Amino acid sequence: MKTKNQIAVIKKECHSRGMLSGISRVQSRCCFQKSIIPEFISGSSTQVVIKQKALKTLKKFQGLSNFTTARAFTLIELLVVVLIIGILAAVAVPQYQIAVEKSHATEGITLMRAIARANEIYFLANGRYADYLEDLDIDLPGKASSGTYTTSKLLKYFECRPKNESEDPNSLALCRRRDSKFGPYFFSCNRTSKKCYCSGSGNETGNKWCKIITGKTISDSKGHFYFDD
Repeated sequence: MKTKNQIAVIKKECHSRGMLSGISRVQSRCCFQKSIIPEFISGSSTQVVIKQKALKTLKKFQGLSNFTTARAFTLIELLVVVLIIGILAAVAVPQYQIAVEKSHATEGITLMRAIARANEIYFLANGRYADYLEDLDIDLPGKASSGTYTTSKLLKYFECRPKNESEDPNSLALCRRRDSKFGPYFFSCNRTSKKCYCSGSGNETGNKWCKIITGKTISDSKGHFYFDD
């Protein structure tokens, strides 16, 4: 016949075994029951008291919710998850990069158009187009280029100036992307045609970004992708 201390030890052992192995509360209860109840077959008062305490403990266990059985992921399930994440990353990351660069390009286009309008106003007042940014009635953020006169300003993503003599002698404005990994492409406006465009300067990467930004797939003979004004 097991003593009270032995019963307490058995109860604690069954409970601990259930917690460590992940078995349910019912299985832990059965473990305790099988270890104690079969010995309550005689009718002494001591045994009756112990039996009553044991049954009371069992009822207390029965009032609690069962533990859920722990289940680990299989290797196949993990591989499927990794595959899905890889596919999503392959699609989402390039689209995210395009969206970010389009937002930067919008800034460059806005600055270029502002310089072009200011240059037109300068022409109406002086009969010629401006050579320097400081001649225009416009205040651009950014760091001015070195020299006596401000020929261009360096912004975070673009370098802007009122002329684009190397690419287009008839230009009203120029904003060139500063990061070489984008071509770099640039935005400009022609004072004769009054049309604004994106050019990759013959660079494959620059042309690719001009196609994305303007939504055009065909350029003119000079490689200019025109905006829809």
